Amino acid sequence: MTSYWTIEWENSNDPFRQWVSESDAHVKRLFVTPMPRRPVSSDQRSISETSTGSRTDTSDATEAPVSAYEEAELSANLYPELDKFILITEFPRTLSYRQLLYFMLPNVPNILMQLVDRIDKAIPPLIGLCFGISDTSIKECDRMLTTITAARKDVNLCEQIIANCRPSQAAQLLQLLFLRLEDPPFVATDTLCDTVFQKGYFINPRMQVRKEVTSQITRITKECLSTLNVYQQATVSYFIQRCQRWCQSEVAYTIGRNPAANATTIYNEALRFLSRMFAECVIGLPRSYVASRIMINRHDSLMEIKRNIFFVLTAVISNNLWHTNSIETLYIPRDLLPPITITSPIQGNEYNTKPFIPQKIRSFNWL
Repeated sequence: MTSYWTIEWENSNDPFRQWVSESDAHVKRLFVTPMPRRPVSSDQRSISETSTGSRTDTSDATEAPVSAYEEAELSANLYPELDKFILITEFPRTLSYRQLLYFMLPNVPNILMQLVDRIDKAIPPLIGLCFGISDTSIKECDRMLTTITAARKDVNLCEQIIANCRPSQAAQLLQLLFLRLEDPPFVATDTLCDTVFQKGYFINPRMQVRKEVTSQITRITKECLSTLNVYQQATVSYFIQRCQRWCQSEVAYTIGRNPAANATTIYNEALRFLSRMFAECVIGLPRSYVASRIMINRHDSLMEIKRNIFFVLTAVISNNLWHTNSIETLYIPRDLLPPITITSPIQGNEYNTKPFIPQKIRSFNWL
């Protein structure tokens, strides 16, 4: 049934009412039809689960739902200028994870952590990471990365160089560093590629994701992680956790400046921006899957699959999985120990030294 709002004037001498009466003698009331509302079902409400298992409604009545127009806009290319630049390094796949470790723990390249910390100090907003990107800046950053990796044992020098970088330069250095690693931090399996390619994901940060979808993707992601070495697992877990923080800080920053902004739209735009920046260099696809896509002449969708996988890892997979995986990677098998030699003096001869081989590190299984 169509509902109407009735507007009455207390003052009979109101000029607008006199104009209405004069224009139409039969008009006694002015009816205004409100805009139709979309029916809200129970699964569209923002629901959270308490520690006791009870479900409570945490929806915000002041925030409008995402319209079909906004959802279509999110599927469009928001940053077409990023596609104009081809990210190429002069020395691809030449650095091993163990070469970039200053200390035995954590198992993440220290240069990578320094670059991420530099980005942390500059964002939000995330859009600052792409200011000034050009073909010339990519070549300059590649030469700068060569200097940093050559002087990687001088921690103070590397920190000074990275601290003087602009946010966009730090982001480009991080991209190029991923390309120089011997293996991508995350290599997807054929199953994960097919699952992500068949399903589209639209994330609402205020709504609980369907449990069956989350469980399926989480199980497949764990299978992918089991095929990686300990350094890849530690690196991808560390970086994805930071990306999740960046998306949350972007939402808080934007809403703080504009309370009328939609959190869902901001969150999805932040996810898509990070996927366009880092998916190409962080995500790796199996050769069998790439060959199958080329045989059916669908190689143009490989980049989109990488971005969707990065999107899923950041938005669908819980932070708890990445945190737990980071803890579990504190254990390093003997054959994967970095070649670190610690010298200690021998009693009776202060000039002679002998190498000390580090022993296995027990994992901290408190989770």
